[in-house]
Amino acid sequence: MKLTAIKPLVSNPHVYSVVVDNQYLGNISSQDVAELELSVGSDLNPNSLDDLSRRINRLKYFRAAQRYADRRIRSKKEVRQYLLLKGCEPELANAIVERLSSGGLIDDNSFTSAYIHDSLLKKPLSKRAIKHKLKTKGVDEKIVEQNLADADYDENKALDQMIERKQGLSQYADNQPKLFRYLMSQGFSYESIAKRIGRPQVSGRNRGGHLTAGD
Repeated sequence: MKLTAIKPLVSNPHVYSVVVDNQYLGNISSQDVAELELSVGSDLNPNSLDDLSRRINRLKYFRAAQRYADRRIRSKKEVRQYLLLKGCEPELANAIVERLSSGGLIDDNSFTSAYIHDSLLKKPLSKRAIKHKLKTKGVDEKIVEQNLADADYDENKALDQMIERKQGLSQYADNQPKLFRYLMSQGFSYESIAKRIGRPQVSGRNRGGHLTAGD
C-alpha cells in the first residue's frame, strides 16, 4: 500500500489528513508525521499501516474528548464513559483522560465546585443529594466534602428555597404529606422538614385501628 497524499488541514496546520491508495484514511498530528517519517509515495507494510491506524484513532478520540469537555465542565468519569460509548478502547480512554487532566481541561475539583455553585443558583439540594449525584460522576467523597466546606453550603437555606418553590406548585400546595415525602426523598432530614412544615399529616385509621385526629 502506498501513501498517496498527506497535507495539513486548513483549519489546523498541526493536523494532517492522510490518503492511502487514493482512499482517505483519517487525520494524524504533525508529531506523528515526524515520528513515522511519512512522505508522499512511501510504501506501507501491514505493521506500519496498523501503527498509522492506531495513531489516527488516538487523535480522533482525543479531539472528540476535547470537544466534549469544551461544551461544559466535566468529571474524569464522564469523559471516560463518553469515550467508551464512542467505541474507544479502555486503555486508550484512560490515557486520554489523564492527558486532558494533566493539561487542566478536566478536573474533578473544579467540576465539583461548579456543580455546587450551580445547585445554589438553580436547584437547591441537600448535602446528601449532592454527595450522591457527584458519586455517580466518579468524584471522590473527600473532594466533595472539601468543596462543600469551602462553599460554606447552607443546607437549611437550600431546604427553605425548595419548600418555597414546591409550595408554589398545585400538586404540593395543598398536600403536606406529599411535600414531606418529596423533601425526604431529596435527602433532607426528617426533623429539619418537620420544623418548617410540621410533621406528616395522617388521615384515616392508624395501625392500631383507632381513628386519628384527622377523622
